[in-house]
Amino acid sequence: MTHVAAAYGGALITLRWESPTYRATHELAFNQELLYTEAAFATAAIMRYLQEVRQVRFVILHRNRVLATGQGSRSGVRVRFAPELGGGEYVPPAQPEQPARSGGGGSANAVR
Repeated sequence: MTHVAAAYGGALITLRWESPTYRATHELAFNQELLYTEAAFATAAIMRYLQEVRQVRFVILHRNRVLATGQGSRSGVRVRFAPELGGGEYVPPAQPEQPARSGGGGSANAVR
C-alpha cells in the first residue's frame, strides 16, 4: 500500500508505504537502520526532483501496522519508531572521521 498527497502548493508531501525491508526476524537495531534508510532515500528522491517541496512527512507500515513515522526536509530526516521497535527517535551512528589528505595531491604521472 502506498499513498501520496500534496498540500500547501506542493511544499508539503505526505507519504504512507509498506516497508519492503522490515522483517520480524531481524535484530531491532538492524530494522531501525533499514527503516531510517528507506525514509532517507524516499525523502531525498522527492526533494531532488521537486524543488518546491520543503517537507516530506511519512508513515512506514508493515501489514497495516505502523512501524515508524517521521519527516524529512532539506536539512535531514527524523524517524520515530513504534514502541515495538524500541520507540524514540533514530540517531544515525557517528561516521568515522576521514583522514586529512596530505598536501601534494596529484599523481606521479601528472603533467607540470
